[in-house]
Amino acid sequence: MSSHDLTVLGFAIILAGLIGSEVTARTGRPGVPTFAQVVTRVMRTRTGRVGVLVGWAWLGLHFFAKLPENGRDSRVQAYGLPVCIAASGAYDQ
Repeated sequence: MSSHDLTVLGFAIILAGLIGSEVTARTGRPGVPTFAQVVTRVMRTRTGRVGVLVGWAWLGLHFFAKLPENGRDSRVQAYGLPVCIAASGAYDQ
């Protein structure tokens, strides 16, 4: 089993846990908040909003960006299109 397979398995386990907790919350168990209640609570503060934004960006970068497989090409690709990352200098035209 490769490291990619382990990573996908780990995310699948996390997703199953989130779905399980949502089902538990929706069945009316007291003390278990729904996902919407958790997100509402997190988004009340600026720190929470920044955390959600950073988490969303991290998730997008890791799931939708394809890093080069060879060491010669320094361009990052997302959906087959080059993505400009000006701050890191990873994409030079």
